[in-house]
Amino acid sequence: MRVFWTSSTSLRVVRKEGENFLLPCLLTDPSATDLGLRMDNGTTVPPGMNFTVDRHRGILIHSLQPSFNADYVCTAKVNGVERTSKAFSINVIQRLQLSIPLQASTVEVQREEYGAVEVESVLTVGPSRQRMTVECVAFNLVGVSRDTLAMEVSGKILGAGAFGKVVEATAYGLGKEDNVMRVAVKMLKESDCEETGDWPLDIDDLLRFSLQVAQGLDFLAAKNCIHRDVAARNVLLTSRREAKICDFGLARDIMNDSNYVVKGNVSTRADDN
Repeated sequence: MRVFWTSSTSLRVVRKEGENFLLPCLLTDPSATDLGLRMDNGTTVPPGMNFTVDRHRGILIHSLQPSFNADYVCTAKVNGVERTSKAFSINVIQRLQLSIPLQASTVEVQREEYGAVEVESVLTVGPSRQRMTVECVAFNLVGVSRDTLAMEVSGKILGAGAFGKVVEATAYGLGKEDNVMRVAVKMLKESDCEETGDWPLDIDDLLRFSLQVAQGLDFLAAKNCIHRDVAARNVLLTSRREAKICDFGLARDIMNDSNYVVKGNVSTRADDN
C-alpha cells in the first residue's frame, strides 16, 4: 500500500528567502505514524530549519533560507519500518540586500518640444508559452501612443547550443498593424526551463538578473573575452531564476585577435587609433 501521496509537479521547488512552503506529502496509510522530514542523503535537516507536520496536508517549512537548498524526503513509520516519499528538490533564492535608489520603470528615449518621450512595455505570455503579446506605450505631455506586437512560437528549431535554442516564430503587427513576419526567438532548452507554475517577477528579481549578468561579464573579462553583443535578447533565464549570457558568435579573445591592441591596462580596437 502506498504510504505517501505527492504531486509530481511539486517535486522541484523554487521559492524566495523568508517564504513558507508546504511540502504536499500526505499520508494515505492510516497506520503510518511519526511523520517527519530529512535530507534525501539520510542526514538530518539543516540547522535552523523549523517545520510543522500535518498528516492530512503535509509538512510546512517556515521561513526558507538559502542554506536549506538540498533534496528532502518525508518520512513515516509503518509497523516500525521507515517509509519515505519521493524526493523534493528545494531551491531558495536569496533576497538582495541593496541600498541603492531605484529608477522609475520608464526610459527616456527622445527629447521633444512638449517634454521627454518615455516608453514602457508589458509582456504577456500564454499558459502554453507558445503565444506572447508585447504592448509598448510611449507618452509625454501631449498624450499617449500604444503599439501591440503578438508572437506565436511554432516549435521548429532553427539552431541550438549547449543550453539554448533558436526556434521559428510568427510575429503579427511588427512595424505595421497588418504585418505578418517570420522571426527567430531565443529560448532555453526544456531541460533547463521546466514549468514551475505561476512565476511573478518583482524588482528584486530584476536586480538579481542584472547582478548575475554583471558577474558573468566580469568572469568573461577575467578570461580576456569580450562578448560584443550584450543585450536582453542574449540573456536567458533558467527555472531556478538564474540569468545566463548566451550567443557568443561575436565574442573575441582580445589577447589573440589582431583587431585589438593593448595600451597599458586598456584594450582598444586597432582601427580606433
